[in-house]
Amino acid sequence: SASQIPDIESALVRCRIPYVVRGGQGLFQTEEARDLFSYLKLLVNPNDAIAFKRAISTPSRKLGPVAVEKLQATAIAKFSGDMLKAAVASDHPVLKPFAEFIEDMGRMDSPADALRKLVKRINYRQIIADRAKGKEDVLERKEGNLTRILEAIEGMVEASPELTFTDIVFRVTMDSRQEAETDEGVVIISTIHVAKGLEWPRVFVTNVFEGSLPHQWSSTPEEVEEERRLFYVACTRAVEV
Repeated sequence: SASQIPDIESALVRCRIPYVVRGGQGLFQTEEARDLFSYLKLLVNPNDAIAFKRAISTPSRKLGPVAVEKLQATAIAKFSGDMLKAAVASDHPVLKPFAEFIEDMGRMDSPADALRKLVKRINYRQIIADRAKGKEDVLERKEGNLTRILEAIEGMVEASPELTFTDIVFRVTMDSRQEAETDEGVVIISTIHVAKGLEWPRVFVTNVFEGSLPHQWSSTPEEVEEERRLFYVACTRAVEV
């Protein structure tokens, strides 16, 4: 199911194996990843106005769009589009400390350490809790996403200590579904439904146990039979057995 995708994806990232996600939301397309990596994207490219707007509002710093637009205009006019330099030079009580914090992150040796510092500094776990609005399943999913994101980046850094912030941003923010012109040389992560009609040299079907496939909610004979058909679809996607 699509719920397995983040675990598989984070493992592939740690092993530096290229992949494409189909039929579900990838770990690095989640709200949590987009929030955290907006800070790193801004660090790597301080001209990125979209990343700036997302980062400055996570958490909300009660800064209106007009203030950000004025900063962007100043950045273009005086700092070659660099919004961090414009913010530091502004002496604004919100913008200046925000930009200085991001610059401090960039001085850290490890992108993994910087990311953990960011989570703590902006109290991101509380942001997650507030968004969950008391719904335990939502909170568990969001906290799981955050844990897997941090573990994936740590794994990448452990495997390649020389990785820079630019390397990390490039790897985890690239929309592989658009970048990959072919499936050659990459792992395809797909739900069974999306895999219908497609074939690959080899296929690994995960989580095949009673309660998962057939799913525990499949209670009638008709529903169990449909699950059996899905399993057949998954197994027959492989050209080589």
